[in-house]
Amino acid sequence: MPEKHTDLKDKLQHLYRQCRETLSPENMILFDEIDFENGDAFKFYMTLSELFLQEQQEDLLKRKEQANGKQ
Repeated sequence: MPEKHTDLKDKLQHLYRQCRETLSPENMILFDEIDFENGDAFKFYMTLSELFLQEQQEDLLKRKEQANGKQ
């Protein structure tokens, strides 16, 4: 893979980890207390937070199904 692609991939992975940590479902409740620059910024943050919430829910369901299958 060309170096430019590798650099971009690394940056995107770093950005993903930062977003996942910052916009975790646990932090969603704090959004009401933040004065966002504009509605688009708020929609962006909410969309990503909902994505991470869905991932967390899917993971929880998989673990529950695995636990029920083991009984």
